Amino acid sequence: MCENDSLIAYYCDSLYRNESSELMENCYLEQCFIPKRVPYALSVPLTTVYTFIFGFGLAGNFLTSIAILFSKDLLATTTAKYLLNLAIADMITLISGIPFESGKRDDRGNGMVGETGWSGKRDGRGKGTQSKEGAAACALETTYYVSALTILAFAFERYLAICHVLFIRKIVFYQQHLDKLLISCWILAILSSIPYAINHKTDYLVDKWLPYPDYGPLKSTKVCMLPLMNNDMETYQKLKLLFHGSAFVYFLLPFFVISVLYWRIQKNSRSRMMDGHSRRWVQRLNSNKDAKPHKKGIQILNFLVSVVAVFFTCYAPFQAQRLIFFYIDDPQLLPKINEYLYIISGILFYLSGVLNPFLYNLISPKYRHALQDIFRSKSSSIKLNYETAL
Repeated sequence: MCENDSLIAYYCDSLYRNESSELMENCYLEQCFIPKRVPYALSVPLTTVYTFIFGFGLAGNFLTSIAILFSKDLLATTTAKYLLNLAIADMITLISGIPFESGKRDDRGNGMVGETGWSGKRDGRGKGTQSKEGAAACALETTYYVSALTILAFAFERYLAICHVLFIRKIVFYQQHLDKLLISCWILAILSSIPYAINHKTDYLVDKWLPYPDYGPLKSTKVCMLPLMNNDMETYQKLKLLFHGSAFVYFLLPFFVISVLYWRIQKNSRSRMMDGHSRRWVQRLNSNKDAKPHKKGIQILNFLVSVVAVFFTCYAPFQAQRLIFFYIDDPQLLPKINEYLYIISGILFYLSGVLNPFLYNLISPKYRHALQDIFRSKSSSIKLNYETAL
């Protein structure tokens, strides 16, 4: 609520009493929360950005999946399997999330108070679509967790391959069971996201209209959400534990572990270079035959670093937006901060799905060649069909 909310309620009531209840409610919400609808000047750029992200992200990840599945050389590598898992997760994220983001720009319950769910879409009878919203939230949580676990597994596999080359059996065992590991990532992610779906509920952010106690809740504040305000302390503490646990297990912990692994890899590489034995090994790498495995290892490591950087850069604002409600109590400051974080975190959250395929194409020659083969094959097929028709 805001300061002088009762005075604002009476003011809006007197101003729009004879016109419509929607105008009256919007008047109050614009003063005490964030305007219910996104301004046109902001809505157009956001729509353009989300359309770009959806189109290019979906196309890029689809082509990534096709290139890997139809290339025997790529599909035989463990790196490609990690990329395929990330591409599938990114496609589900885009399909599940962006259509709801478009709806939220017209009816933005998310920006009004402390909740991280979805704005409540209402049918003609005013009923919230809780099951759809909860399912979408569950899908987004799942794909986010899958991405984190996949990148963590990828980093660990690189660590074993570079720092523990002598333990070849462990590496081979790890690679042979990679499919099972990736499936386990999905199962663990789904189980971890279930609490978010369960705790989503349809409720009113403003449950009474001050000028008229019998008026009931403000209909335009009906949302499907994870409620952080207007709730009992037990539920608040449960959601606080849920949000912080998610941030620690699927953001801070992977970031710390991957940083340590990368530090160990760099330290191991430097120690090899300093070793006299390694200097002779480096000299042998001057021949093209011996240089290929070394260059390939560096290429994969650079690729991993790029994917990790994109992941943590894109998801950091998302985590910040979810946690600020537990640390900022100012009813005037909180909605303003959330307004900006909501836009920034929303764009970056989905932008990772565009950047990943771009990185694959930029860094991996194998991936580029696989894509070129697909387009050449498609072009030849179209040409053959055209000549046959003639």
